[in-house]
Amino acid sequence: MNAMTPQEVFDKVATHLLTQNAKAYREASQHGCAYHTADGKKCAVGCLIEIKEYGDWMEGGDITDLLESTKLSKGLRSRLEPHTELLWHLQQLHDGTAVNEWKDALQKAATKFGLEWKH
Repeated sequence: MNAMTPQEVFDKVATHLLTQNAKAYREASQHGCAYHTADGKKCAVGCLIEIKEYGDWMEGGDITDLLESTKLSKGLRSRLEPHTELLWHLQQLHDGTAVNEWKDALQKAATKFGLEWKH
């Protein structure tokens, strides 16, 4: 996956969340929301992490925790790090907003970050 612009990141995450229309959640885990789940769901950040890049060690923290990990590949770090603030916001939206409110919340996020709303 090549470097993405903030607009491309936002569009990919928004499309993913609105299509999936469900939280990526691990009921048996103390961590709750998850980057990837066993049934194939992904959170706002998880949809940017390819299966081959994913590791269970990623679970349990937010994007800032993930970026601090020495286990994170340089390639994935270089794709995510430029968008830390946007991704943190989108991750919080996924975790803390009811699914039926995602569309409105995503539209507000687009405005907040000066991005185009295409959905």
